[in-house]
Amino acid sequence: MKRLLTPLLILCALLTLTVLAAGADSRSVSITLDGAPLDMPEAYITQEGVTMVPLRVLAEALGFHVSWDSASRTASISREAPEAEARQVQALVQEEMEAAVSLAVPMEVDAKTGKDWGEAH
Repeated sequence: MKRLLTPLLILCALLTLTVLAAGADSRSVSITLDGAPLDMPEAYITQEGVTMVPLRVLAEALGFHVSWDSASRTASISREAPEAEARQVQALVQEEMEAAVSLAVPMEVDAKTGKDWGEAH
């Protein structure tokens, strides 16, 4: 199932990413992810000191799928979740949402999954 929490996953993954500037050339960048070097010759440090890395290379190294829609000029990043994990999250959402507010009548929550919003609803 496609994860809807992609931005959160990317943020968490970026926190684990270590970016090291190479000693001899201050504008080249050496990238390691979980202790393994990533080949990113396109990565660089701007004159303002901002490290730039190609999104596709980084996202794919983290296990995400990247697609590009040229008509809308939009990049999409997604990741498949194991069926068991999707069911576990679905049950948790239902349980938490049904208990969120005390009502005179019981609240019924229906949580579904799918590859996109349309399929899930």
